[in-house]
Amino acid sequence: MGLNIKHNHFAVKHSRLSSKIDFGEKWYGIKCSKEYWDVIKPIFDKLQNYKNDKKIWKELKNKENEIYLPILKAFKDEIIRQEKNNISTLLVKYLIGKFDFYKMISVNKEKVTKIQSYNHLGTLNKNAKTITIPGCCFAR
Repeated sequence: MGLNIKHNHFAVKHSRLSSKIDFGEKWYGIKCSKEYWDVIKPIFDKLQNYKNDKKIWKELKNKENEIYLPILKAFKDEIIRQEKNNISTLLVKYLIGKFDFYKMISVNKEKVTKIQSYNHLGTLNKNAKTITIPGCCFAR
């Protein structure tokens, strides 16, 4: 049985974009294009320079236009470029997962734990296979 346990949020995945991880290859098996890498490299280089200069993230004045929007645009453009490879189904499979699972979310402000099922393959709420181990005495 698959479990996905979260604390105060409902995200299924926490996928990241980075200067090193090829999200296309990792998510749907097709490497990102040179165009994508050419656009994001200077942005991530700038981030590395900020880090080297010990700049604090909250002190950066124009991070929305300098970092967030250009990276998101490069990501969007790459997804559009890759769509010629019919990645939609592969992308949804990555985002939802390869297996059915239950997701448990602890929500502090409501003082509840919520359970969601992701049964896209129809394997939840089925009897488990019984395994018999010769000479085993656990289930007498």
